Amino acid sequence: MNQTLLGSPVHIGRSRDEVIGLAAEIALTLLEAPDSPCLVISGGATTPFVLRKLATMWRRDFSPIALLSDERQSALPEERNDEALRGLLRDTPFANIRIVSPPKTGVLETAARAWSDAITTLPSPSLALVSMAADGHIAGLFANCRYEAISSSVVITRESPKPPAQRISLSTAFLATIPHRIAVVTGSEKVSMLASISHDSGAPIARLHPTEWCVDEGLAAAIR
Repeated sequence: MNQTLLGSPVHIGRSRDEVIGLAAEIALTLLEAPDSPCLVISGGATTPFVLRKLATMWRRDFSPIALLSDERQSALPEERNDEALRGLLRDTPFANIRIVSPPKTGVLETAARAWSDAITTLPSPSLALVSMAADGHIAGLFANCRYEAISSSVVITRESPKPPAQRISLSTAFLATIPHRIAVVTGSEKVSMLASISHDSGAPIARLHPTEWCVDEGLAAAIR
């Protein structure tokens, strides 16, 4: 039986690796058309591996542009999403991919404004690859957290419930304009959140309203 969540199709993998492969195959199809493909990619333990898998499948003579969905405002390389993503792609065909992320400045607002300006120079993203945490947050967008809008595309917070407290993120409004939004969700710790998504419109992942879901078998059973 075909499953849907929030009206969008759910693709089910038997393992985390299979889920990553499914998401990469969908992404490859969606990125084949644009002459200047640009995608949004979130950090974490799942979606960067989708981009790594996508790199091994890529057959065009140029790489897509990768716009990070969010960044921790930290000078420590080990705390930054862009550093982690570059390291993961180092030995792949995407080793030199352009990653667009906030600059490493100590001033939150300055970095956010510079990033917002950089985003206006990019092709409009056609695809977003996002993962969902156990609390339902996506990118740097947490429930019940105060944000300050820097522009229509970028927001900041100083009170992230996960350290470091200062975060820069693409806004929900900006993410919602991207035509294709793939949510990649794996891990048994996310069962209760995924089960509540259909009736909890306040969860950040629900406000994004993904157009495709890629989940593992254990999570698929939680979808009603």
